[in-house]
Amino acid sequence: MGIQRTDTPIHWNYFLAIEDDLERLSRFVDFSENDETFSIEISRLFLSACSEVDVVLKQLCKSLNPDSTAASINAYYSELIAVYPNILSFEVLMPKYGLTLHPLEDWSEGNSPFWWRDHNKVKHHRHEHFDKA
Repeated sequence: MGIQRTDTPIHWNYFLAIEDDLERLSRFVDFSENDETFSIEISRLFLSACSEVDVVLKQLCKSLNPDSTAASINAYYSELIAVYPNILSFEVLMPKYGLTLHPLEDWSEGNSPFWWRDHNKVKHHRHEHFDKA
């Protein structure tokens, strides 16, 4: 029996797992009208997705510059914008739900995206900001 194995980037498997969880969540929460909905499950997905963004952006900075010491969302900004000046217009398309997201449009030097600030509030002060999830 011949089995071939190839490396799969771990971030891709995380993405697929988060996507699967989001798909399952969509059976209970209609994404077209419920932007203010929050729950333990949504919080878990939110924290996982933001953590994965952090990991992937750090890896991207390292792939662009092996000597990169960028270790935070604001440090990633200057390294990424220098190579990808149009990154702020990046779109996430979710046609099944009729959604087009621009998650980086409010990112600027020294100012993280709103969802990252909310992520930190949920992560560090969940008892006060659970509704941000």
